[in-house]
Amino acid sequence: SGVFAERDFKPGSFVVSVPKALCIHGIKSLLGLGAEVATAAALLRESRLAKNSMFAAYIASLPAQSDLQSHPFMWQQKNTSAMFASSPRITRRLRLAKMQAAASSQALLSAGATDCQQEARWALSVVRSRATNLSFARCSIC
Repeated sequence: SGVFAERDFKPGSFVVSVPKALCIHGIKSLLGLGAEVATAAALLRESRLAKNSMFAAYIASLPAQSDLQSHPFMWQQKNTSAMFASSPRITRRLRLAKMQAAASSQALLSAGATDCQQEARWALSVVRSRATNLSFARCSIC
């Protein structure tokens, strides 16, 4: 299943269009916290609506928290730098990802989007791995 091309495309070619109404957009009141946080909050809102969400089928197709344990946003704050001791660059990037995850999940908790740290990290991981920037001010998942 999925979408496949039947021919090659030149760089910059228009390939597909998804109507904005079919994308999960960030909650506008939370855009000040960043597009990813606002979109993760919208994903959490739609996820809570379950089968009453117009995005229920899409949300059901997303990986569960347990399936995303390898995503840096899901890693706990324990010291993982020993795994990458031979690569200072990876260690710095990992530290940055952990700080971003902590700050973004705290923003979701503070905004009332969720009361569970792992759920916040799940939503952020999903948005980070599936987001499409439709403009500089917005982040959406389609």
